[in-house]
Amino acid sequence: MRFRIKPIILLMAVICLFPAVLAAKNAIFDSADSTFNRAEQLYKEGKYGDAIPVYQEVITKYPLSHLVSQSQFRIAESLYNQGREIEAMEQFNLYINNSRLDPNVSNAYGYLMEIKEKKYQDDLDASQAQVRQLDQEASRVKESCKYLKAVKEGEEPYLELDISNNHLNIKMAAQTLYSFPIVSGQGKKILQATGQQKDFSTPRGVVEVLSKEKDPVWYRPDWFWLEHGEQPPADLTAEERAVPGYLGKYRINLGGGIYIHGTESGKIRPGRYSHGCIRMNSADLEQVWSMTKVGTRVFIY
Repeated sequence: MRFRIKPIILLMAVICLFPAVLAAKNAIFDSADSTFNRAEQLYKEGKYGDAIPVYQEVITKYPLSHLVSQSQFRIAESLYNQGREIEAMEQFNLYINNSRLDPNVSNAYGYLMEIKEKKYQDDLDASQAQVRQLDQEASRVKESCKYLKAVKEGEEPYLELDISNNHLNIKMAAQTLYSFPIVSGQGKKILQATGQQKDFSTPRGVVEVLSKEKDPVWYRPDWFWLEHGEQPPADLTAEERAVPGYLGKYRINLGGGIYIHGTESGKIRPGRYSHGCIRMNSADLEQVWSMTKVGTRVFIY
């Protein structure tokens, strides 16, 4: 009898402890379920960034739960839905390696194929865009060479804007046909109303005449008021911003908001105090107007 008492006592102890162990196990699984459900709610609401750390909590705190593999899959899906495709790819691969028997594995492979196809298409689009850009650049270089050849041979007039000396030169090959005084951009200035700095420089480089306009209308931009310490009036219409005659009789468009134009009085005081545009005396501007066309090269230095 002495040798049978211990197994019986051990069996009775196990029987007594079983409900407590089972209860503890159920409590753990209930906690895992609760955390997973909280993550699922965030996922369904589209709050993927908030859902990811909650799914991660399931994986970290309850590594034996059947919800670990589902959490890994959801983390990968959340990253994918956020557009974080490289990270999503890593997570889908991690999930597949750890959960080959999970029912979502086929879906994970589908996501991986989609990401790879999209990456391939993005790479292809980028390559095609680069080819188009190179073609456009080659075309521009070809046109520039053609134009410069005509300039060199004296077939086409062109403009030189000498910002340092405030002069505009009309040239044919190396010969200067006309030289006129101008007003150019004043550079950086603090807007009194905001304290912000705005650059009113005339940009340097090689451009061309994009369009020509007679009797242009100037529409006062917001900086017109801001530089004088005022806020622009609310809900101004185009008609209320319009100032006819302010730019003189002609306006030549060089692109980027930069123009060659006249003044309301028809006269200028040469210097660097414009808002980036080139101002000219009316008689000088008329000569420039008559000798340029759309496509005329303009060298600004």
